[in-house]
Amino acid sequence: MGYACVDVSMEEVVAEQHSFIRTMTVALLLVAIVSGAAGIFLVDWFLVRPINILSNAAERYTSSEKGNELRKFSTLSIHTRDEVEALAHSMARMEQEINEHIANLLSTTKALVSTQEEAEQMNRLASIDALTKVRNKRSYLLATETLDDAIRKGNARFSMLMIDLNNLKKMNDTYGHEKGDESITDLCHVVCSVFKHSPVFRIGGDEFAVILENDDYINAEALIDRFNKEVEQLQKDESLPPWKRISAAVGCASYDPALDTDAESVLRRADALMYERKKNMKGLSRDS
Repeated sequence: MGYACVDVSMEEVVAEQHSFIRTMTVALLLVAIVSGAAGIFLVDWFLVRPINILSNAAERYTSSEKGNELRKFSTLSIHTRDEVEALAHSMARMEQEINEHIANLLSTTKALVSTQEEAEQMNRLASIDALTKVRNKRSYLLATETLDDAIRKGNARFSMLMIDLNNLKKMNDTYGHEKGDESITDLCHVVCSVFKHSPVFRIGGDEFAVILENDDYINAEALIDRFNKEVEQLQKDESLPPWKRISAAVGCASYDPALDTDAESVLRRADALMYERKKNMKGLSRDS
């Protein structure tokens, strides 16, 4: 048995304790810094970054050109295996459903536009005379409704022309209905060229009505005189075939509140004047 005696200074013991405490403190600080940095990285990678991606996708989605198919969420690559990934999948499904709705709406809109255009085309065709391509009787009736409204309001100011092709029956019987149709279209061309600022309506087989307003209303007499001269020139042109040498009678009546209650009344007076003109034309009668 032996004894060993060691003399240790308390100052050295305290110094050793202080050194140990400093070392542990530094180590703990390093561990805390590393753990914090790792935590921040993990939070950023698995939470902040995916949320930012979703947010940016949402901004691009709302700023995309309307009417185009949107592909913002379905192209994202988010694999966090948590609620954020589930949210991304939900938004991708929502985007797909919205795209399908947009496609259906665009298809329906195109179909509606096409249907509307077809309806407008049919309406135009329903208002145009098939032979002469001017307005027909249906169009004339719509125009008289507008005139009647102006009459009711007390601001009507118009004239009506009634123009009738002479000798159409004789032309059909002699040369055939095809040549008679040529006579009708030739008369229509003259009417439209003279009264080019006024609506022309074919309201019967060989009858045309013209509504004169504004400048044509003011210059009605000069225009009628020009029309008669052009028809007379055609009638006297022996170089033309008989069905091209057209003849026509015209009657004109202006709206008079003392005589007329509606536009049809004005047309009846113009029609009567036209037949009076027919009777005065050599070799013609009311049945010509």
